[in-house]
Amino acid sequence: MASKLLPPFDDDEIETELQFHHTWEIEDWDSLPDKLYSPAFDGGDYSWKIFLFPRGNKFNSVSVYLACAPKGQDPANPDKDGPHWTCCAQFGIVMWNPDEPSVWKENKAHHRFEAEESDWGFSQFYELRNLYNKSPTSDHAMIENNKVNISIYVKIVKDVTGVLWHNFRNYNSKKETGFSGIRNQGATCYMNSLLQSLYFTTAFRHAVMGIPTEDEPDKVPAALQRLFFQLSTSSDGVDTRKLTKSFGWDSGDAFTQHDVQELNRVLMDNLEGKMKGTSVEGMLNKIFVGQMKSYIKCVNVDFESSRIEDYWDIQLNVKGMKNLEDSFKDYVQVETLDGENQYQATGFGLQDAKKGVVFTSFPPVLHLQLKRYDFDFIREQMVKINDRYEFPTEIDLAPYLDESIVPEESCEYALHGVLVHCGDLNIGHYYALIKPKKDGHWYKFDDELVTKATMKEVLEDNFGGDLLASDLAKSRVSNISPSYKRHTSAYMLVYIRKSRLDEILFDDKVPQHIMDRVKAEIEEEENARREREEQHLYMSMKISSIEQFKKLNYFDIAIWKQDPGLEDQSPEAHAVVYKAKKSLTAAEFIDQIAKSINYPYPERLRLWRVGERDNKTKRPGDPVDTSSNLPLEQIFAKNLKVRAEINLYLDIADVDPTTGEVISWYDNDLELGPRLLLFIKVFNPTTQSVHGFMTWVGRANQKVKSLIPDVLKALGWDPDTKIRLLEEVKPNFIEETDIEETFDQARIGDGDIMCIEKVEPDLSSLPVGGYKTATDYYNFLFKRLHIVFRRRVDHDGFNDENDNSPTPDVDVWLSASDEYDHVSAVVGEKLNVDPTHLQFFVTNPNGTVKNVIKRKTIVSHMISSLHGVSPHIILYDVLPMSLKEYETKQLVRFIYLTDGISQEHRHEVLLPQTAKVQDLLPYFESKIKLSPEDLSKLHFWVSSNHLFSQEVPLNTPVSEVVKHDTLYAQVLSSEEQEWLENNTDLSEGIVIKVYQFHKDPTSTHGVPFQFLLKPGEPFRETKMRLQKKLGMFDKLFERIKFAIVDVQHYDERQGSPYVEDEDEVLYDQFASDPELMLGLDHMNRTPRRVHTERAIFIKD
Repeated sequence: MASKLLPPFDDDEIETELQFHHTWEIEDWDSLPDKLYSPAFDGGDYSWKIFLFPRGNKFNSVSVYLACAPKGQDPANPDKDGPHWTCCAQFGIVMWNPDEPSVWKENKAHHRFEAEESDWGFSQFYELRNLYNKSPTSDHAMIENNKVNISIYVKIVKDVTGVLWHNFRNYNSKKETGFSGIRNQGATCYMNSLLQSLYFTTAFRHAVMGIPTEDEPDKVPAALQRLFFQLSTSSDGVDTRKLTKSFGWDSGDAFTQHDVQELNRVLMDNLEGKMKGTSVEGMLNKIFVGQMKSYIKCVNVDFESSRIEDYWDIQLNVKGMKNLEDSFKDYVQVETLDGENQYQATGFGLQDAKKGVVFTSFPPVLHLQLKRYDFDFIREQMVKINDRYEFPTEIDLAPYLDESIVPEESCEYALHGVLVHCGDLNIGHYYALIKPKKDGHWYKFDDELVTKATMKEVLEDNFGGDLLASDLAKSRVSNISPSYKRHTSAYMLVYIRKSRLDEILFDDKVPQHIMDRVKAEIEEEENARREREEQHLYMSMKISSIEQFKKLNYFDIAIWKQDPGLEDQSPEAHAVVYKAKKSLTAAEFIDQIAKSINYPYPERLRLWRVGERDNKTKRPGDPVDTSSNLPLEQIFAKNLKVRAEINLYLDIADVDPTTGEVISWYDNDLELGPRLLLFIKVFNPTTQSVHGFMTWVGRANQKVKSLIPDVLKALGWDPDTKIRLLEEVKPNFIEETDIEETFDQARIGDGDIMCIEKVEPDLSSLPVGGYKTATDYYNFLFKRLHIVFRRRVDHDGFNDENDNSPTPDVDVWLSASDEYDHVSAVVGEKLNVDPTHLQFFVTNPNGTVKNVIKRKTIVSHMISSLHGVSPHIILYDVLPMSLKEYETKQLVRFIYLTDGISQEHRHEVLLPQTAKVQDLLPYFESKIKLSPEDLSKLHFWVSSNHLFSQEVPLNTPVSEVVKHDTLYAQVLSSEEQEWLENNTDLSEGIVIKVYQFHKDPTSTHGVPFQFLLKPGEPFRETKMRLQKKLGMFDKLFERIKFAIVDVQHYDERQGSPYVEDEDEVLYDQFASDPELMLGLDHMNRTPRRVHTERAIFIKD
């Protein structure tokens, strides 16, 4: 019975400490109470009792449970306040007839017994109605003579990980393992697993900690430093929102699962850039980058073509492979190029050759990406490959190293990380198993949860392949549902070179300056959190003063809101946000302001309400009454009620020179009229600015000219300087003021802005294009636009022969009414190029060219939109000639094909508009370096929508060529050249059109081309020549299906016939119908990402 109830575990690391059984003999069943415990019995270091509900526990069944407690405690009432204890046990309960043992009922379970869950069992063990009925297999009932026995079989097991059958309700990862987990933002488990792997690669962590981040606290390195510091110190799961914010991600990205390999590469690219010019430059390459050699080596002649490339990881095939060793053998497998697939060796012609890849070096930390996803051509969709695939704890990679290289150190690697995906293609979960120390334990990092792991969890559980139900029953991992468990497999492995373990894994402390910075950030965030919680007690106000007015070079007295087009204004010109308790009085609030600005005389401070006038300007209106004891909440009740912003101006009141008391703003002097507060600006043509410099207090009945002496004195100008006074009424209304009128007559009141300028200014230092008068400059401010001129980048992938990159952006402010020639002059001066050689382009929202900007265009017509965007982007090109001459030329773009048609080289050439295709030949000779023989075999054709349109003779005008989508050029073989140009005898062969599509013959992609069909040639031989023309590897070519398509008369209901017979002769069918094309049905290997997909990215 024990072997039936206590089956062995499939994990060798689960060790049995003790196995025992006990029987409780019940002599008088009917007299039992509704619930009772058996007498205690010992087993190991624990005391046990059977907990019985003879008449059921909420169900019409006998309920039986097993209760446990440490020896010395009552299992029915264990001490919950004492030392923590656990007992992991597999157990079975058997209820049986003592007089007829063949009548019995059993059930089994396993449980982690502890004070909070000291009993476990079965609420519906045996139906009450069957207790006294004959069993189906016997003439006897369970209870006869009022007697029954209950036996307990128990196997106590050693909890090697500390989490066997844990419910994790009161589990603390840091306390139990010493490590912290990472919180999942929604779908960031894939990122969490990678981050934990990188964190425990100590050499990487050390390099990241060495990046200077003082000047870029919001960039990726600073956020990563913070995360690593928190992982080393936090007692709870660490939040990654600061990091993903530095990536530039929004909530949508946090709920989108991406590819770990893609994330790792963009992260490494970002960090590499940040490390340049620092003490840790190049460190990532030293840790993660190895090199491999791609080669083609001739068999019969001494010729080899090879290329050495860096790699950050190795992508290994899983499909069809049994283990890691098979994948490496597959990776370096040599392909033979012979027969129709011979290699064209320079100087030797067609040769038999060997083609392959071999490793020239392996990095200290090797990331292996297991290709668990592949395209299923039967289902025509991506699927997860969950085949069983084994990987070892140690591997020697020396067999895969280039034979010509003698390694300086051992190529033995030790497994230290397994990144796992459980689920299928569309839904699932990611976690990591990591060995943080050289000789330590393995741990499982599942978002916030960190647990010690067994080797079975590291290896066997992640080899993939479906588990049997019996395996699931024996699995010690009970918190993963069977449907996920069956689809759990490793997708990334981290191996560390054994000889470099001490260099990669070491004890590393967080630098003190990073600790101090992060602690300060966390404290600041905690203060902000408290502020948010108390926000309802406070109110916010924006306050400006003379300091903001002096820093402003724009309209009004301060920047109240950061609108587009104000990015050039000094931060000190922005009104300051103050928070104050709503219960404060105005006087108390002024005391608070005085302390914040270190002003010793709070009684002299005066606050003015700043309101929006009918003309949309903001001006101070009247002082706030500080004499009352009303709270701020009542003083600004109207603003708070409609949630309108509260804007104030802080002024310093005048003091009576005799009494020293603050002069009241309000008095009863009817002759002089009420006081008024004016703001004075000055126009400086040399600096091109209208800065504020003072306020002036006068009386309404004074003449305007009364302010002039004070203003001239404040400016340090001669008292006899001829000046002009303007009033800044609103941005598009600046008018000269009659200084002989009174302020009242001139309708000048509190908060109005006056601007002073010299009538005869010194213009010797006037900047190029500068404005001479305040009126003109104000007009510029009203119409100005912030524009960044950026060098055009061709998103079609064509190179620009005239490209003199790198070239900087040109950041300028221009008037919307500036003309093209003025713009060219400004940009040309900044770039130090001839302005007549500049061409400008209107941009699309994605930064690509929308259309060319014509001359005679003003700035407002050069940008896509006037509203809501600043700066505006205009693209430019520096032409090799004047724009006027350029407009007489024709830009010709073409794709030059090599290695069959597999390699596309994009070019563009500027030719006269009267040129012909033959005028491209000098370019092929000088730039592409074609020999005279190859030039004679150069063939041109054009396509539209990836379909072959027509051949292009050399005498074709380029003006005709550019009307098509694409111009192709290729050096033909001698055979192709002869057939295309000379042969007209169809009995010797025909030239057909070939194109590529995926699923639907109208879903075209790739390069279309012409191909020679030979009479009598079986399809298997035709395919060999097609493969050579395509320049495809065997594995890719095998996936192509071949269709005979009449594109002009295609009917999707009927479809197109596929060529299935290897012996079929295509020549016969194509010779009788010249409208037919041969379609190659296969997936586009370089598809454009559709607009609904979100590519993973990390902003710079």
